[in-house]
Amino acid sequence: MFLDYIRAGNPNTSDGELEELSQNSDPRIRRRVAENSKSPPHILGRLCRDSEPDVRLAVAENPSVPLNILEMLVEDESEDIRFELAEDPHMPWMVLVRLARDHNPYVSHRAILTLTALGAAANEIMAILSGTM
Repeated sequence: MFLDYIRAGNPNTSDGELEELSQNSDPRIRRRVAENSKSPPHILGRLCRDSEPDVRLAVAENPSVPLNILEMLVEDESEDIRFELAEDPHMPWMVLVRLARDHNPYVSHRAILTLTALGAAANEIMAILSGTM
């Protein structure tokens, strides 16, 4: 298992090995694959629907995650994952805008704070909340 953990996080691990490791029964191994910046999008796409929230969160935090996968995570059932997305100043603007409209007030407030910190003006925030942006 230790070697699988090391391989899962190694950027030189082949796509085939990452594919195999992404299906490991141990969520720590799957999380490590999700963290690997060299994991292909199709693997990250599958892992963003993993049963373990920590695996899905690792996908969200992967610097190479494609926008379409981030957009799926915006709809994640876990408020914690959506909050983490809303808190990340490196999140694409359109993801933060969607999170600013989240039904959970903690998530939406956090997204608004992040947008504000990134320079969004009050009138832009109001447009986001009213759905005109």
